[in-house]
Amino acid sequence: MTRLARALPLILLALSYSTVSQQIADPNPDLWQSPDLGLGSGKTIGAALLEPFEDTYEVTVREPGKLSPATLHNCKEYLRVEDAIYDAGPAPASNSLNYVAARCNALHLLQSARPAVHPTFRDFDFRHLAVRNLPPGLALIIADEEQKNADRITRHGGSILDLEKDVSVRATRRDEADLATPEWTATLTVLARADFLNDGREELLIRRNAAAIGGTYRSTRIFLLSRKSSSESLKIERALP
Repeated sequence: MTRLARALPLILLALSYSTVSQQIADPNPDLWQSPDLGLGSGKTIGAALLEPFEDTYEVTVREPGKLSPATLHNCKEYLRVEDAIYDAGPAPASNSLNYVAARCNALHLLQSARPAVHPTFRDFDFRHLAVRNLPPGLALIIADEEQKNADRITRHGGSILDLEKDVSVRATRRDEADLATPEWTATLTVLARADFLNDGREELLIRRNAAAIGGTYRSTRIFLLSRKSSSESLKIERALP
C-alpha cells in the first residue's frame, strides 16, 4: 500500500471535520450588502478600501506638537487619519469628505462582520416601520444641549418623537426612508445586515444623510442598530464618524 493510500482516510476525515466546523461557525451564509457599497463583481473589501476617491481631499491633521497637511486619495488613507483630522476645508469639501467617509467606515466594519446566528433583521422593511420605533440618535443633532437631551431620552427608553415631535418618516423603498422636520431632512439607507458585534445577533448598518433646511450644514453618519425582536424599537449600538 502506498503512502498516499494509507493517508487517504485521514485526509478525508480532516476534510469532513473542516466542513462540519465551517457549518457550525457559519450557520447562516447569507450576509446582505447594499449595492451602494460598491462591492459588486467580486470586488473584495480590501480592494474597495484602496479604490481612488473621485476627488482627492486636502485636510489638516493633528500630529504631536503640530498640525500637518495631508492629501487623502482613498478609504485606507482616510481611516488611518480619521481621528486626527483637525480641519477638512470649506463646507463643500468637508461635506463631500463626510459622505465618502461614511462608506469607508461601513467597509471597515464589514471586514470583521460575520453572518448572524439569529437574523433579527431578515424581515426588516422601512415600509412597515413606525416612526415611534426610531431612536432619538437618528435625528440631526447640532448643538451640545440637543445631544444631552437625546442622551437623556435614550436612557429613559424614549423614541425620536420625544426629541422631534414633528418628525415624519416616509419609506421610498424597503431599505430606504426619508425623515423630515421643519428644521432638517434626512435619508436613511440600509447598507448591510450582519453580526457586527460578535454576539450572534444580526445588526443593521445604516447610513443617515441629513441636511439643515435653509442652511449649508450637512451630516452623513453610519449607525449600527440592534433589536431583540421584530416588534421592538431600534437601538443604536454605534455611530460613526
